[in-house]
Amino acid sequence: MIKEKLQVVAHRFGKEYQNEFLYKDKEKQELQNSLTNDWYEALKFFFRKSFMGGRRKDLSHQFLDGALKALDEFNLKNKINEFKNNWKRESKALEKKLKEAGVNNQQDRKMVLSTIEFILKLKDYNLIKYCVDEIESKRIENLYMELDKIYGVGDKKVSLFLRDVVCVFDLEKKIENNKQIYLQPIDTWMGKIAEKLNIVEKSEIEKALNENRKSLEKARRVIVQRCKEAEVSPIEFSQGAWYIGVHAFDILIENLERFR
Repeated sequence: MIKEKLQVVAHRFGKEYQNEFLYKDKEKQELQNSLTNDWYEALKFFFRKSFMGGRRKDLSHQFLDGALKALDEFNLKNKINEFKNNWKRESKALEKKLKEAGVNNQQDRKMVLSTIEFILKLKDYNLIKYCVDEIESKRIENLYMELDKIYGVGDKKVSLFLRDVVCVFDLEKKIENNKQIYLQPIDTWMGKIAEKLNIVEKSEIEKALNENRKSLEKARRVIVQRCKEAEVSPIEFSQGAWYIGVHAFDILIENLERFR
């Protein structure tokens, strides 16, 4: 019974997540090309993940929209070399622009600047290309730790970002089973679904959500293991579980006729 439930979460709702949040505006191949050929698009893809979580969904989108607007108005795409040559001046000016655009949370502004500082060290400034290369070179653990050090990001957002990068570029089969844990963001929604499906004990989920590293790793390993046993992709299960959690009310309304 658990196997069938995991398959529904992964196969149906994981695909719903992908269609709505990954491939809504661009087909998969088009998105791959955009992210690998345009460092600015790759950076915005990262921010669409790193601004999520820890607050109401509408606030996350509000701050994200403000940040992207500020980056466009600041003309970051054409001024990136100026950042490299005069970081102090340009970062101060961008932070001011972010604040004017409504990004009034200092942690968000510092996260944006810290990410830009990170990509300045990369070839072509392309964060997605760097991640894909690192994953294909079997260095996902080191990559995870690198991204986790970006100010204001943290393990959940890093895992969310890497999970979706792996999904978009079809890299899952290149990642060893024991490394799949780095693609499992444990948030409130994932915790509730994992608990209700009797995959992970409630106490372990609560500890993981409170950033207990040992419990976080244990919860991730159990989820990956159960998915493998059910012959489903841990990535698609993670995406589907989040989608169900966020859209639970809508899903219930759409299926009311089944209760007749």
